[in-house]
Amino acid sequence: GTLKARIPKTEGDAATVREGCALVREALGAMMLHDVSPATLATGLVAVAVAAAAWTWTRSASPQRTEDDISTNATAQQTAGAPLGILPASRIEEAAELAAAAFVDSPAYVYIDGGGASDEDRAPRQRFLAWLFARNFWLRLGTTCNRAVISNDGRLACFFMLVPPDVADVSFGAMLRAGLLRGPLVWGFARVRRLLEVKDYHDALESKVRAAYDGPLCHLERMCVRPDLQGQGVGSTALKAALDETDALGYGVFLATQAPRNVTFYEKLGFRVVRQDDAELPGTAPFVDYSMLRAPPSVSTKVTN
Repeated sequence: GTLKARIPKTEGDAATVREGCALVREALGAMMLHDVSPATLATGLVAVAVAAAAWTWTRSASPQRTEDDISTNATAQQTAGAPLGILPASRIEEAAELAAAAFVDSPAYVYIDGGGASDEDRAPRQRFLAWLFARNFWLRLGTTCNRAVISNDGRLACFFMLVPPDVADVSFGAMLRAGLLRGPLVWGFARVRRLLEVKDYHDALESKVRAAYDGPLCHLERMCVRPDLQGQGVGSTALKAALDETDALGYGVFLATQAPRNVTFYEKLGFRVVRQDDAELPGTAPFVDYSMLRAPPSVSTKVTN
């Protein structure tokens, strides 16, 4: 009853959506610890905040593969001339598959999935990530967040999300339309619980970085390049074009990664590590969370370690 009374009455009521998320998380916690009646379970499922929290958690490591070598081929040369654009709706599932393959071994997602490193564990985890990422990308449809390079052969070459500071919170209705309510039913409450846990952890880290930075910040995430084009300048060229845009607007850019090799890639594009936090999740080896900032030319980043 409390949940129903506080569900947003308008799609634009973002504050109420966030409040609803908190309420539902409490309800889910109780449901996981105690036996519940069918009516209570139904109320919990009405709690789109579980789904809402799923779309908002986008703070995991950057993909394990970025720019490694300097080999070139004809496809890469053609792609290098392709402009950075907005991902069309017709390519969302393709982008989600590409990102899922890139992130499947990230420690945070290994923990969220509850699996291991074997091929048998990776396949279902990759399906889960493709579903989750597609919902996330659909929620940003109609904005400039979903950025992509389509090569001359018509294939998706590179994708990333760059969320500007002036993009509005996603509405309650949009979350429903994206199909996030099905998440707990299809993938289970345990995954959702772990997702919320990791989301809280990364949100706290990002909040510390934002508090120490004086200025508007974009959020960069889901950076991935088609495997056969990696190491050929496709990703760096595309990201450089987007960073030129943020520089012109005076925006800084924040990202988080758990892969040291990615740190090197981003440093070449002007990012600096401003936090290093040791972390360990059940079922994963210890790792380091790297929080990175790139300030526009007139602003210097501040180290907050």
